[in-house]
Amino acid sequence: MDKKFIIGLGTGRCGTMSLAVLLSSQPGIIVPHEYRAIPLPWNFSQKCIDKKLRSLTSFNGDVGFYYLNYVRYISKCFPYTRFVCLKRSKEEVVESFLRKTEARNHWITHDGTRWRKDPKWDIAFPKAETTSKARAIAMYYDNYYDIISKLTTEEDINIRLFDIEDLNCETGVMELLKFCGFHKCEMNIQTEVKFNVDTR
Repeated sequence: MDKKFIIGLGTGRCGTMSLAVLLSSQPGIIVPHEYRAIPLPWNFSQKCIDKKLRSLTSFNGDVGFYYLNYVRYISKCFPYTRFVCLKRSKEEVVESFLRKTEARNHWITHDGTRWRKDPKWDIAFPKAETTSKARAIAMYYDNYYDIISKLTTEEDINIRLFDIEDLNCETGVMELLKFCGFHKCEMNIQTEVKFNVDTR
């Protein structure tokens, strides 16, 4: 089997954990979900991404929303990387994030009085010029997939966007695994990974 390095993308709250489970159920592959839960800053940091990539040497990639602004750099370092991005409806993502982060707000710069500051995760998201948390998340969503759309037009980057529902049907799973470099004879599609709405 050819060497595989896969980076899973998506805004969060869009099935990325299910994606990691699916990929890690394939023969000879280990792709964790947000390995060590150490996010990358939204603003590009070569020091952080180099450290992150070194931590993944024992694996076949990682799945995490925060790799978005590092796709070009990773692709230059490892041209064989496959980037798989999941997409769920904006309304569902916003609602899920609002439930998940009730006491926190990663998308607006704030003083910590209304929402609790979270130094670990706050750095991983862009900050919006709005006072509405829901609006800020929606703006993040739009920005995220605008960037993905631009990346898909670049010939030297192996990236593809999949709808979350693709994880719930055999055809979608097979197409995703084929893109990742798996031959049909080695695909494990019997795991029946189903999308969990409460999974990032």
